[in-house]
Amino acid sequence: ILINFYKENRLEFDYVSYIPMYKKDEFDRGYNQSKLLAQEFSKQTGIKLIDILKKVNSTKHQNKLSRKDRFTNLSNSFKIIDGLEINNRKILIIDDVVTTGSTFKAVSSEILNEYDVDITFFAVASSKTENEDN
Repeated sequence: ILINFYKENRLEFDYVSYIPMYKKDEFDRGYNQSKLLAQEFSKQTGIKLIDILKKVNSTKHQNKLSRKDRFTNLSNSFKIIDGLEINNRKILIIDDVVTTGSTFKAVSSEILNEYDVDITFFAVASSKTENEDN
């Protein structure tokens, strides 16, 4: 789905990345689904995969929280990886599901505090329905 959308819209990115998981949470699960999606996207497109962020706090699962709580749940959970040479680049960040966009907002805020980049987010699915406003 992501590859088809990328190709059909003739999009261009310098790098691809993903939403990181807290290290222990990823270890317990055995994988990070967003990282797996980004790795496959990188493999099929030839766009370099990079790590931009790390998740420094374990948080509650977003899908179990209210809209309001989702924004505060992620506060100070992501930290930028310093020393990247990505200024003035187009970055694609992949996640599995988007609901309110609070994860995208938290991640973009952290990245844009450090780097001057153009960020685009892709998600495989959305849990938003037609009747929800966002």
